[in-house]
Amino acid sequence: MIRIPLPDVRPWLANLRYCARHPYVRRGTIAAAGALAFMLLAYAGLWWGAARAHAALMEQIESRRRAVVDTMHAGEVARAFQRARRDIDAVERKLVAAVEQAVLVEKLGRLARSKNVMVVSESYEEGKALGAGYTPLIMDITLQGSYPGMREFLLGLPALPALIEVQDARIERARETAGVLKARLRLVAYRKPARGESPVRP
Repeated sequence: MIRIPLPDVRPWLANLRYCARHPYVRRGTIAAAGALAFMLLAYAGLWWGAARAHAALMEQIESRRRAVVDTMHAGEVARAFQRARRDIDAVERKLVAAVEQAVLVEKLGRLARSKNVMVVSESYEEGKALGAGYTPLIMDITLQGSYPGMREFLLGLPALPALIEVQDARIERARETAGVLKARLRLVAYRKPARGESPVRP
């Protein structure tokens, strides 16, 4: 095993201690220490000021962000309120409107044809009269068509002149044709029958 001899640093340390005793070296060391302390204090002051400015800026940005979020939320609430108000007004207009059964049946068939949906079978029955003169019309309808057509048909129900509720829905694939669905729907229309209306029961 090769041993590498280390240099003897004792003479160098003795020389350094001897030089440190010189008055000029002592003064230079004190001046250097003072300058270093001054630089550290100056840097600390600058850093503290920059840190406070950065914290104030972040607080201002967060305050602006909260204000923007609150404004957007208030706008969304106002828009939702307006939509709900329009929907309530539409429902109230439908409830007070006197819609003949024949007109409702015709519009339902027209909606199905406009969505390329075929009405396979249909039956209508008057339910028990409710309060305020409302009489539900129970409609059992079997439809056949594509999925987009069925979807558009259901989405088009709110546009009819009476308030219609989908009480039951059973959708399955048609065995005769690929890509065609068959839907059995029970719809309930809440309306006030028109005067002198004669029930239509296809």
